[in-house]
Amino acid sequence: MSAESWHSTVNALWAQAFVDELIRCGVEVVCISPGSRSTPLVVECGRRDEIEDISIVDERSAGFFALGCAKATGRAAALICTSGTAAANLYPAICEASACGVGLLVLTADRPRQLQGVGASQAMDQLKLYGDHVRAFYQVGQPEATADKLRYLRGLACRGVAAASGAKPGPVHLNFSFRKPLAPVDVDRSGVDAVAAKLFDEAPLAVGGRSEGAPWLRIDGADGGVEKQVVSELRDRLVAAKRPIIFAGAVESAEPWGFSLLEMAADHRVPVIAESTSGLRYGSSEASPAVITTGDLLVESGLYDELGTPDLVLRFGRAPISWPMRRWMPQLRQAEHIVVSAGREPQDPDQLACWQIRCDASRLVDDLIDELDEDGPLGDDNWFQVHRRADQQVRGHIAGQLSEEATLSAPIAWHILGESLVAEAALFVSSSMPIRDIETFFASPASAVDVLANRGVNGIDGVLSTGFGVAARRDGPTVIVVGDVAFRHDIGALLMAEQLDVDATVMVIDNGGGAIFDYLPLAELADDPERFGETLGEVYERHFRTPRRLPVGGGRFGPVEVELAETPGQLRDSLATSQQRRGVQVVVVDTDADADRALRRRVVETASQQWREHAP
Repeated sequence: MSAESWHSTVNALWAQAFVDELIRCGVEVVCISPGSRSTPLVVECGRRDEIEDISIVDERSAGFFALGCAKATGRAAALICTSGTAAANLYPAICEASACGVGLLVLTADRPRQLQGVGASQAMDQLKLYGDHVRAFYQVGQPEATADKLRYLRGLACRGVAAASGAKPGPVHLNFSFRKPLAPVDVDRSGVDAVAAKLFDEAPLAVGGRSEGAPWLRIDGADGGVEKQVVSELRDRLVAAKRPIIFAGAVESAEPWGFSLLEMAADHRVPVIAESTSGLRYGSSEASPAVITTGDLLVESGLYDELGTPDLVLRFGRAPISWPMRRWMPQLRQAEHIVVSAGREPQDPDQLACWQIRCDASRLVDDLIDELDEDGPLGDDNWFQVHRRADQQVRGHIAGQLSEEATLSAPIAWHILGESLVAEAALFVSSSMPIRDIETFFASPASAVDVLANRGVNGIDGVLSTGFGVAARRDGPTVIVVGDVAFRHDIGALLMAEQLDVDATVMVIDNGGGAIFDYLPLAELADDPERFGETLGEVYERHFRTPRRLPVGGGRFGPVEVELAETPGQLRDSLATSQQRRGVQVVVVDTDADADRALRRRVVETASQQWREHAP
């Protein structure tokens, strides 16, 4: 039977990809207790000679038996059971494995969500069933026969094994929701449970896994440093690359390793695409010839059509913030993506990484510098030089274009803010449009600036409060940039800041509501009354844009001083004076969302044209 026919159902293909990755990650034994809902996993384990499948009727005994296997071999053992109380019977063994630090992979089958809470047989709440007794819990997504979902599943298997086998080994729980048909039966080829034949041809890597039996995501390291051979291999891969880049996303602190990374990149001629929140972009770090500050524009400029795309991407910090960068990264699936992260999560939402190095970035960079000590430039020197020239041209063009604009707008406000920040200032940036606008329009300040943001879950709630907390613990000035919706959301923080005697400047970009939604598909649908009627447009305005201008016109707003900036000159004056005053100062920039969007588009298009006209 061919792979295509055997894995013709979504559940069968899903189980094949997951079990295949367990084997690639070194799992050698699985203890199985009988039940129907776990059929896809059980059948696949039975098919594979590389993993020993042991049948044990009682789940309690199976759990302790698997614990013994793991103790004897030093490798995590897997458990499979059906839904309901079967999963509860594994609890004692899981508690013991957690206490003694032995790796178990607990794979529980579950009813799909539509059968939860409606009286279905053998259905109970299995989410985080084992509480804090597991090192990690994963609610596995509903099976789907798509390349994206298969990449996610393969990466999840690797992360589960790593969590069970890492520096602090122990049990890991993965809860699988399967709908019928559970057996690999023939199904209607046009139905939702069938796997399209073209998937096997269009996504062979997602279906069959990486070449030479490699796991989808190799995970090395633990808290602290990494072994010498890991650093040596990373050096070898960098040396072998022809077009390497380093991508630096948001981090809480890049000191002191950030400057070492830039020094290494400059010495070995590797461009560093640094986002604003990376800690590598502004102030003295900008003097580094390796820093690329206009990455979001370069990826849209046609630069990589001329140069070729990167063949190795070494990534630090969080995943990209800017929309152009987020669209570009998935286009680099042929490149080797290596992700450096301090925690378990690889910061890889597109499932691109083939290698995650979990470590203290400072120690890794220091070790890598030693490994590269006798190596010259990495890759093609033209690759580095063209990035430098393109970055300088595009950045200079943006500054020139914005300086000629007479009408105040969000892009111009960001440009003026960069010019106006005083030495040693801190800049706290809200989520939504501000964190994206800073990437493109923020003028490089004359002195070092710390850029901070809440990029953990990326919400707009509590932005003012967090910014005031930053201001309270710093000696230099702090500027907080928010949109009008985020300002309204946390408006009570103004009273708190006054009571705590906080000094800060708040620049509010008031464009009359949630302008970020104008960049999403819903906005286009809301503008099409012939197709959807007037109702969708009304819903969009009321519940997404929430268009309410702030009731300020200068003077005071509650407990704080407020200035309304209506021209570029007024904004410059307001920012200059507010950073010298005590207390909280609010500067409101009144802009038009449509005009902002048109200017953004015009700047991006002309910057791209500028590069294409001067490309070597």
